[in-house]
Amino acid sequence: MKYLEQAKRFKNDEEYYNDYEFITNSQLGWFEKSPMYYEYRRRMGASQPTQAMVFGDAFHKSVLEPDKFKEEFVMAPNVDRRTKKGKEEWSEFVSSLSPHQKALTANEYDDVYNMTQIILSNPTTIDLLSGGEPENVPCKGKLDYVREDCVIDLKTTRDCSKTAFLESCIKYGYIRQAAFYCSAAGVESFIFIAIEKTPPYIMNVFQIHASRLEQGRVEFTTLLERYSMYEKEGTWNKIIIL
Repeated sequence: MKYLEQAKRFKNDEEYYNDYEFITNSQLGWFEKSPMYYEYRRRMGASQPTQAMVFGDAFHKSVLEPDKFKEEFVMAPNVDRRTKKGKEEWSEFVSSLSPHQKALTANEYDDVYNMTQIILSNPTTIDLLSGGEPENVPCKGKLDYVREDCVIDLKTTRDCSKTAFLESCIKYGYIRQAAFYCSAAGVESFIFIAIEKTPPYIMNVFQIHASRLEQGRVEFTTLLERYSMYEKEGTWNKIIIL
């Protein structure tokens, strides 16, 4: 499919998220729910990131692109914004931020630091995050880290036990994402480094079994075929087989 074969570079996240020439795994998830929902999200454009999304971005950059983390993320002052003084201090802080900077609370900043230290002090993850490149695949997908033999993805989670994380994989389409990214990168293996967002920041490393990756490939190729048909016909009123 052209969505995986062609290449395109994006100047920034805003351009990436507002582009619909190349479909992403997330957009396939919208389309899977309903073409109506896909069109709704497309009309809405790129939404403002939630604080949870800001935290996730900070964690990824802290591990994979520490220089960018230092440039983009600032610790917010601990002020009471319910008071006049606190509101003034907060307003002054927000005004001091450059357009590309984002604020983390002191607690969030500490969490990102502690999680990063766990990732970068573990022999297994140190080895996995060596000999590759961070987010450097020229396709419509934000791959975290790519080696010659596999794609590696960092995931923050509430519970990184095997059972709970597998449930998250199924619920949020992570298996389809893994297959989508493997096809984009031209590799056959996908590994998640999952870490909990609260102390003691438990971490586990999960490799997606080949049979699950194949299921993911079937899922995303089927969705791409439906999406391609939708693009050509402009409507979708087919009966979906469960």
